[in-house]
Amino acid sequence: MKIAYVFAYFGDGGTEDHATVLAKKAKESGNEPIFVISKYSDKAIEKLQDYKVIILPMDSSYNPFSVIKSVVGLKKIIKSESVDLVHTHMPREQSLAIAVKMIGGKFKLVRTFHRLDHFTWKIKPFMPLFLKYTDRVIAISDLMTRLLDENGWKGSYTVVKNGVKKVNAPKHENAFGFIGRLSKEKGILQFIKSNVKLLQENRLVVAGQGPDYEEIKDFSKKNNLKVELMGSVLEKSDFYKKASVLILPSSHEVLALVVLEAYSCGMPALAFDIAPNIELIKDENGALIKAYDYKKMGDEALKILHKAESYKKTNIELYESKYSDEIMWQNTYRLYKSLFSK
Repeated sequence: MKIAYVFAYFGDGGTEDHATVLAKKAKESGNEPIFVISKYSDKAIEKLQDYKVIILPMDSSYNPFSVIKSVVGLKKIIKSESVDLVHTHMPREQSLAIAVKMIGGKFKLVRTFHRLDHFTWKIKPFMPLFLKYTDRVIAISDLMTRLLDENGWKGSYTVVKNGVKKVNAPKHENAFGFIGRLSKEKGILQFIKSNVKLLQENRLVVAGQGPDYEEIKDFSKKNNLKVELMGSVLEKSDFYKKASVLILPSSHEVLALVVLEAYSCGMPALAFDIAPNIELIKDENGALIKAYDYKKMGDEALKILHKAESYKKTNIELYESKYSDEIMWQNTYRLYKSLFSK
């Protein structure tokens, strides 16, 4: 099976990690994955060195000439590469693939819903079109299934929980850890500002880039905090080896890949008690903190830091039974094949 993963922008986030995990497993299973991309970050493109990458401009959803050019270009790629299935993750790419289908493109279309903001008033009018021309939708969490039900997709989606590649970090340094985009919605700056005394005495390792990077750096220096900024990391184990407790002070998530990565190497996780985190984190895995009590999160993180090793066996077993990359791939591949058996 020839599978095209289509991205208008291929960056450093969880969606891109999700797609590369699927592509790796697809290739190992004897299938042929390719990536069709418009733009990409320098770091992210390194993840694609083992795959065929085709550059296709997908610059603007509001310029009709650009859209037509993108649709025609995508149709040519699908035909010339003999693509059997297109897998998209965002509305723009899904819309382009639907347009190709409407002008005669022959392929199966799958869309994974990753983000909550894809159910806004701007997108809702297009839901009937998405529903008609998308062969199957993938929901990655209980929260996403509820949103899909509420937006008319009931009976048209398959639940495939997120899965991640196992992180090779058998040993961990005694520190808190955060990995993700350094932005307001991720909450790491708020966490740091709410836990000055804690972080003057205990180390916090922060991996990632974003608009809050410089303020985190300046605030930490000014207040003599033990905050280590790693920047972007290509190899996840470089981060997870440096921490023994994962903190996730986000204001919203769908199904946090970083929690699954932490579980894969036995780390406990702390997050706010919002819907998707409730699905992932129980007392035996870490702790849920009342949203949005950053100070309480710091207090609980310190308690768990002293007994982090006790969570290892339970969290690795949870990862292996529900959230491994192999389980995600097998469930996704089963879906792919079912589309061709109808």
